[in-house]
Amino acid sequence: MELYPNIEVNIFNRWGNLIKKYSNVYDPWDGKINGVDAPSGTYFYVINLDQSEKKGEGVSGNVSIVR
Repeated sequence: MELYPNIEVNIFNRWGNLIKKYSNVYDPWDGKINGVDAPSGTYFYVINLDQSEKKGEGVSGNVSIVR
């Protein structure tokens, strides 16, 4: 995070709804949606390393929650 001061992180559910978004700050997702534990399932993240350059380039992947 220190190397990318303009970072943007977005987390989506399987339907593409934005669950969590943060910019320019390290704020790890705690697996909750609006303060409630997220249901089991696969969630997708997109990390744009620099918002000012080449929007859309970065890292993406998924994380599974099993309860």
